[in-house]
Amino acid sequence: MRFVPASVPPGKEDRRLTPGALRLEMVEAAVAGVDGLAADDIELRRGGVSYTVDTLRALREAEPDVDWHLLVGVDQFASFGRWKEPAEIARLARLCVLDRGGRGAGSVDPGVEVPYRRVEVPRIDVSSTEVRRRARAGLPLAGLVPPAVERIIEREGLYCEGRD
Repeated sequence: MRFVPASVPPGKEDRRLTPGALRLEMVEAAVAGVDGLAADDIELRRGGVSYTVDTLRALREAEPDVDWHLLVGVDQFASFGRWKEPAEIARLARLCVLDRGGRGAGSVDPGVEVPYRRVEVPRIDVSSTEVRRRARAGLPLAGLVPPAVERIIEREGLYCEGRD
């Protein structure tokens, strides 16, 4: 499974973001030593606004024999019809929708007809909003992020200055 930090997430072009290199470093720290998990800087190298369809096209071109799957949370799936070229995304990769916050894929209208597979996992109550809130307040992040990621957040003073 590849974790791909966005260069600039769509809709966040006007926000102050944590630098991409630091977001990549946190992803690398989070997956370090875990078999089957990897960080991929494809969107950071490309730069600009990161559209999933562009990333999938590049991945399929580079590795045409891979059966690509795209894992998204149900919260993101709820707006999938507003993504750039959602039908093309569904053609390029099998869409897998992860239950989140007690909501399953069947409970939302993505705004577009696309095939998808629902992925059920045990609920873990961790949100990026809560991590940023706790970091701003100087509260511990133990149990919310891996220790190596917490050290990076503390070292860089991330999320204390209104950055996402």
